[in-house]
Amino acid sequence: MARSAKSAYYISTLSVSMILFLLGIIAYTVINIARASERLMGDMCITLLVKEGLGDDKTKALRDRIAATDGVAKVEYTTKEQAAADFRAYAGEDLRVFLDDNPLPASFEVYLLDDYENPVEPSKVASVLGGYEGVSEVLCRGDLLEQVSRNVYKGRIIAASFMLALLVVSVILIGNTVRMVVHSKRFLIKTMRLVGATDGFIRAPFMREALYQGLSAGVTAWVLLTAVIMAVDHLSPELPFSMEDLRMLALLYGSVMAVGVIICLVSTALALRRYLNIDNSSLYVY
Repeated sequence: MARSAKSAYYISTLSVSMILFLLGIIAYTVINIARASERLMGDMCITLLVKEGLGDDKTKALRDRIAATDGVAKVEYTTKEQAAADFRAYAGEDLRVFLDDNPLPASFEVYLLDDYENPVEPSKVASVLGGYEGVSEVLCRGDLLEQVSRNVYKGRIIAASFMLALLVVSVILIGNTVRMVVHSKRFLIKTMRLVGATDGFIRAPFMREALYQGLSAGVTAWVLLTAVIMAVDHLSPELPFSMEDLRMLALLYGSVMAVGVIICLVSTALALRRYLNIDNSSLYVY
């Protein structure tokens, strides 16, 4: 009997660990989708060409107005001289060799927000920016930006929905595995009840064991999750972790542990409620 109960405990703990690991992997996938989308959207921008002869004051006012536009995350200004220098660095030729004057205009590089709840429509933002005084031309691949934004948004919704479904399944599976452990000790519970043990006295060791089980399963899931994250980080060096990413990972690890502990405790409490007052005829029914 003791060996059977011990085996049930280890199998239950391992099952909970695997379920928590899968939950962590799905959550990590959602985080990576967010990281990739931020990088992708961050590399894409709307270019605004500035009219010739616009003074410093008007240029600054235009920049402030662009930065205050809904959907704009960041604005970078490139002077005519910097544009010529960038061309020289890219092409290896100086425009002044062929032309008397620098024909390249000053410009603003406008980067858009990557808003999860309210996706930005680049074509609408470009239309608004093009109407500002001082802007001579708008260069924007709105169709490409919107397609990227839509696909990223769909990917997040699908991953989040799958994670929610897996969480529901996880609650059911963990509940059943924990119930299996309590079921294996039903005769012990009945014996303690017959000698006059109170509900609290019987519950205490089971709840303590459930706490340890949740912690053990959480730590095991951490180890497996860390191995996967390190492997992905090694294979994808183009997506380095930022401080915000590290905070998200800390939240992920904390959530995995909390889910494991809470579900183990709640499942044990619900299973105990059944076996505390079970009659003799039901002891042999699962």
